[in-house]
Amino acid sequence: MKYLWHNKILLVILILFVVMFPVAISLPQQSRSENIVTAIGIDKSGEEYEVSLQYLIPYAGSSQDALKCASMKGRTVGEAIEKFNLDFGKVSGFAHCRVVVFNDEASDGNLTEVLDYLQRIKTNTNNIYLVNTKDSAKDLLASVQDLNSEFYVILSRDSVAGQHNHYQSLKSFGEYYDSILGPVKCIAINNIDLENNQGTGTSGSSNGAEGGGGNSSGESSSSSSDSSQGGSSGGSGSSSGDSQSSSGGDASKSSKIKNDGKLIIIKDSKRLITLSPEESDNLNWFNADVKDMTLQITDFTDEIYKNVDITFDISKRYSKIETYFKDGSPRYKLKLSVNATIIEVIEDEITKVEFVPINNLFSNKLKVFIAEKIKEKLKKAEENFKEYRYDVVDCYETFHKFNTREFKKYLDSLGDDEYFLDNIIFEYEVDIRQWD
Repeated sequence: MKYLWHNKILLVILILFVVMFPVAISLPQQSRSENIVTAIGIDKSGEEYEVSLQYLIPYAGSSQDALKCASMKGRTVGEAIEKFNLDFGKVSGFAHCRVVVFNDEASDGNLTEVLDYLQRIKTNTNNIYLVNTKDSAKDLLASVQDLNSEFYVILSRDSVAGQHNHYQSLKSFGEYYDSILGPVKCIAINNIDLENNQGTGTSGSSNGAEGGGGNSSGESSSSSSDSSQGGSSGGSGSSSGDSQSSSGGDASKSSKIKNDGKLIIIKDSKRLITLSPEESDNLNWFNADVKDMTLQITDFTDEIYKNVDITFDISKRYSKIETYFKDGSPRYKLKLSVNATIIEVIEDEITKVEFVPINNLFSNKLKVFIAEKIKEKLKKAEENFKEYRYDVVDCYETFHKFNTREFKKYLDSLGDDEYFLDNIIFEYEVDIRQWD
């Protein structure tokens, strides 16, 4: 600073440079040589893939960056992205990519092959999240307005304090490959769908992989979401080679993000099953990282309540897993300590006795009732992962870590058609504590 102050001519030149060339300073140099991709959508229809890239368009003088979503078809994901590079005349940059969204059909074949091109890029890949959507990843990304939209809030939820985690954590590329290349070859991946505002379910695929706007392979379609110009999201249009934005906006105007904690199970690189929200919630009780949950019981009666439905907030959960062998039989014991608070009571008639402070304490009958309800959820989750033969509760890993010799002997005794979970006995202990 002293040097600049004593060299006033240089200081004047620097000020003139800033005033006269704001565009050169404000426009990131990176965007001139590559598309700054923030999200990737992968849809499969038949033997063809439609890849959608959501990328930033920096504008001079704007406090927010606009988002565009363009789509390209190809026989493989890599082929479609290479066509993007030729079409745009610059490289697709994935250093700032947050998520890869894939539809059901893309994961019904071989998801590892679908992700192979992106995995080999080696730029930030292991930290990119994987998210499933039922129908169209293209439509889902087209509904996203900007980086402050609900979709990106969901992607940022894992940065919130652990005690607020209501759903399972989003899985990344690195976690996917660790699981698929591991002994159980299973992973649970979060699902986010697009819901029609009129209540007609998820949006169709008329603008997605199946419809495609009539584009042939090699043509691209794009949509834009410029928050600095009204804040409305653009829809899917089409162009031949130049990928210009359209002014449609139907996807974003008629649909909204639906995030209800639903999970899909990937096994051997293929989608094995999609769990309903209730089934996903049952499975969450095995996951120690899911702290903040809601529990409902119905038709409960004790000395205070008469035939009521009660909703509890589970503010904290502490879990401990013990694995051991008894008479040659493997046993998995899950011990849960649960802090519960009543947040709603539905009843036909309110009585004064319920509002006496001392009567707000949980009765032993209520604690037992809550514990049995949680055990019921755990058993339903157990029935599901035994029926479909998948392990996303670290059962294999825990036995292998703490009961190595006995577990290896047990695995060697299994027949060709037996899955290691088939003969494991699960035990549950649940302790309920009232949390004010």
